[in-house]
Amino acid sequence: MNALSAFRDKVKASANEGPKTLFQLSDQLRDDVLPYLGIQLEDKKPGEAASWKFVDKSILIAEIEAKQ
Repeated sequence: MNALSAFRDKVKASANEGPKTLFQLSDQLRDDVLPYLGIQLEDKKPGEAASWKFVDKSILIAEIEAKQ
């Protein structure tokens, strides 16, 4: 809940900067915050809802490190 509260605060503070900033914040939440909480968020096609699932955070962190 702390992660979502912080995300909301960032969105509110950046709302006037336009959609690009909001998309960057959303990507940051997906890529840099949720994996460390053991949550995998997967984008879908435009118009489709994203899906999420609990995953062992060590697996998600290993995937992040492999991409780097």
